Amino acid sequence: MNKTRNKEIPLSPELERVVLAALLAGTLAVDGVRPGELSKPGRLILEAITRVVADGGRAPFDSSAVVVLATDVLGADREAAAGLMADIQRAPVGSGAATVLNQVAERRLLADVLNSVSEQLTTGKLDLVGLRGLLDSHHTSGGDLVPVSDMLSGGFPDPPSFVPLKSLPELTGKVGGLFGLWAIAGEPKIGKSTLAWQMATEVGQVMPVLFYDFENGFPVIINRIRAVYEGDLVRVRRATRQLFYRPTINTFDGDIARVPAPALLVVDSVQKLPAQADFRREGLAKWVHRLETVKKQGYHVILVSEIPKMLYGTQVASIGAYKETGEIEYSADTGFHLLRHPDGVELHVVANRHGPYVGRVSVLRRTHGGWWFVECP
Repeated sequence: MNKTRNKEIPLSPELERVVLAALLAGTLAVDGVRPGELSKPGRLILEAITRVVADGGRAPFDSSAVVVLATDVLGADREAAAGLMADIQRAPVGSGAATVLNQVAERRLLADVLNSVSEQLTTGKLDLVGLRGLLDSHHTSGGDLVPVSDMLSGGFPDPPSFVPLKSLPELTGKVGGLFGLWAIAGEPKIGKSTLAWQMATEVGQVMPVLFYDFENGFPVIINRIRAVYEGDLVRVRRATRQLFYRPTINTFDGDIARVPAPALLVVDSVQKLPAQADFRREGLAKWVHRLETVKKQGYHVILVSEIPKMLYGTQVASIGAYKETGEIEYSADTGFHLLRHPDGVELHVVANRHGPYVGRVSVLRRTHGGWWFVECP
């Protein structure tokens, strides 16, 4: 399989000197420099500084020692390395360097965008969300440094807006309500889809919901909500006026463009997201990253996840239960694990980024023909 090789845009000699000067002074970390952007002498000086850091050295670094390491150990041409170091020492490292380093960051953004577009051309799949994430990350990392005190000159910003789930008051009380990226894990047929659909139906009363369903199919989903509302078509239509159903996620970018934040996205399940067989784990992780990017734009996300077969029948709730992609563990703001219980399903919080509570929430008992949950604390 052909894989697109990422390319860097080489820095001009002037930009290279400023970058390496900032590196020597300690105003730029070694992992903030990309070797492919540098000349051969510049790469060897970067490698020399990297080795000094690995040995416990701290900035500012001694330029003579760096040149000796680059030439006598790494094989750099002595004259070229010494000449470059002399130029580096004349480069700005104060406030003037900040503007130049921002220019370097813009060149890196351009390289990242070009590489992303090249990869998309190779695969034939457009990823507008990924490109938007690149642009957003650059936007938030640039600009002047402002003290937090100045950022609060107009008062405190609005706190995070959690969406209460009235049908699940114990859960709302424990975690504050829906916010950010939620992940729900459990065995097959334990009720993950039912819980996700219940949350989507409720949240749909206050904001739009995009429901990507790879598990059940539209007739099944509608039959469930029909049972909950006892066959009353008027009530079902009223409850679903902001709920948008998709059997595929191929329209994701267009859907996001049509449904701005705040809104809820539900993916049931993450294991059935489209990914190439040879790189399945990497593909699923990339999807999780895309959804995390969307979360940062003001969307809420619910991911439904299977658990590995080795965990079937176990009664231990764990953040490590998400099948095939460990990225969920790191990306989820709140993680849930459903366990079987004689009276229904046990709901456990296994990760909670925005609050202290982790542990058992309640037993969920099925009602309305099995398609709705009520809590039994």
